[in-house]
Amino acid sequence: MVRKLAQFLITLFLISFCFFYIYHIKLKAFDTEKVMEHIEFLSSDNLEGRLTGTFENKIAGDYIQNTFIKYGLRPFSESYYQSFRVKYPALTSETPVLEAVGPQGISKVYEYGVDYKEDLLNFDTVEIYFDKTNASYSDKYIQIKKDNHIILLVATAPEEFSFRSSYISDAPYSLYISISDSCFEELLLELREGYTIHLKVPYEVKETNVDNLHSLLPGMNKDKPPLIISSHFDHLGSDYSGTIYPGALDNASGTAFVLELARYFKNLGASDGPMIFAAFNAEEFGCLGSKAFAEQYYDQIKKATVYNFDMIGSDKELDLTIMGGKNDNPSTEQVASIISNFDRRNIDYKLSFEDSSDHEYFRKVGISAVTLIHEDMDRIHTPEDTVSYISEESIKEAFKTVSEELIEKNYRENLLIFYNVPGLIFSIFAAIAISLIYINRRS
Repeated sequence: MVRKLAQFLITLFLISFCFFYIYHIKLKAFDTEKVMEHIEFLSSDNLEGRLTGTFENKIAGDYIQNTFIKYGLRPFSESYYQSFRVKYPALTSETPVLEAVGPQGISKVYEYGVDYKEDLLNFDTVEIYFDKTNASYSDKYIQIKKDNHIILLVATAPEEFSFRSSYISDAPYSLYISISDSCFEELLLELREGYTIHLKVPYEVKETNVDNLHSLLPGMNKDKPPLIISSHFDHLGSDYSGTIYPGALDNASGTAFVLELARYFKNLGASDGPMIFAAFNAEEFGCLGSKAFAEQYYDQIKKATVYNFDMIGSDKELDLTIMGGKNDNPSTEQVASIISNFDRRNIDYKLSFEDSSDHEYFRKVGISAVTLIHEDMDRIHTPEDTVSYISEESIKEAFKTVSEELIEKNYRENLLIFYNVPGLIFSIFAAIAISLIYINRRS
């Protein structure tokens, strides 16, 4: 009888060990190679910078939807897509112009990309003639006020022409132009001598429908407030010269990270409550995609907790920044929870409180939200933001940093996961202990 009981208990604890071990392997099964594959696709030249409103942005969205389907996630709401309307700057075939016109005709033609270049900030007007009656000056800029428009020409080092701001359709300036120091000095002289300046940029503002992408893991309790894991997938497109802004770190990386988290949690097993995986559009237009999502689905997500990922995988070995809204502080509930988790595990981190990513509108309507980010500003919004500067090891460390937080938040009822390590240790030691006791009894 004792022998049979011992054999039964040993078998039971070994089976228990096997179950815990299988889930232990699943807990480590985040695949950074897949993250890199997603980054490479999303930041490839074929997608030309994924500017919201473009065909290439639509291809990026379709890729995200197909990945959700491939990983076995359901659509959130009735579709993987949420459509909303935006204004966007469309590149035209027009030739850019900056020239000075004097009494004898055109006296000076400036070279695009060398003497001047438009920023993406706004295009409420794309062509203007002005003279000294419309212009005011400082030691670094020329400001033009004409026809209810304000245009700013700013003296900038030519090597900084490649930087591109986000597009903000309601920005206070109708047009923003970077000019070289020499161009600045010549324009001042020409204006003072009574010349007229002709400026034209090859853009027009269009309006169109664009899409967010979102998917769902239902969880065991559909009535529990959802956990939202999100990123933005848009970037800044390409310019008149054909220069592409690939946006690998900002934010193909965060989107790729979220896609792999979706695969990881789908394979991990049932979560306590729903998990929504969202890829927002038009973040570079003022976080318009997350705003549209928060507004349309507010009743379903008002008690949700949002973990947004922006710029994950810098090669500079940076600590992850916990970014709350501008009115948050270290005592804000979600921020305090993450801080406590990180402190307990001796994880280094930084804190930031500003409305500069997709947590912004969730916080404005009272939904718990943070952005987790590697704040590497060296190459973002430039053509140099490429996959070659993404660190796979940094992505791996980011997963280690955030995975336990996410599991604690939504896997407490899955005992194989939440008590995985204690279960592993107890099962194997119990099997060994019973074996030793049985052997000693027989001897």
